[in-house]
Amino acid sequence: MSEKEMIIPTPRTLRLLAGLLLALSLLPACARVDTPLPQAVDLQATGQEAARAGVPVVLAVVADGCPYCRVLEDEILQPMQVAPEYREGVRLRVLNISSSRAVRDFDGLRRSPSEIAARYGIRLTPTVLVLGPNGEELGERQVGISVLDYYWGYLDAAIADAHRRLSAHAGMAPTPP
Repeated sequence: MSEKEMIIPTPRTLRLLAGLLLALSLLPACARVDTPLPQAVDLQATGQEAARAGVPVVLAVVADGCPYCRVLEDEILQPMQVAPEYREGVRLRVLNISSSRAVRDFDGLRRSPSEIAARYGIRLTPTVLVLGPNGEELGERQVGISVLDYYWGYLDAAIADAHRRLSAHAGMAPTPP
């Protein structure tokens, strides 16, 4: 095409193109639908469900106003709850220590979320625990969050340890996370 044949867009056309590009850039954010994370309400029932399935409980302890907790929820827990290998391989629950609503603990007693966190010696949020059906820690806890690429590896290792311990206890072959 020669310079004489080249089409020069009008200001109106440029505005329309800019608007279209903006709309297209927002599509991924609009398409993402956050499924509410499963809140810890009855840990005893969650433990019983985990025992029937032969899987560990992943309990994420978070607090309102904690920016690192939000990163954990968005970048780790949300993807975890929709990925089949985690949906089938763990029972995920979130315990918000800012809430005053009582939660049934693994022993059946109702406690505040902060009391449950204190029983595990949790002082920082976020903290992710990998627990057995009775609330015993089976994998290395994850305290805080720094490099997301490494976090997945550490969490997967803790879950795999928990699977091995559950399988050894039940006398079964280990199941992958």
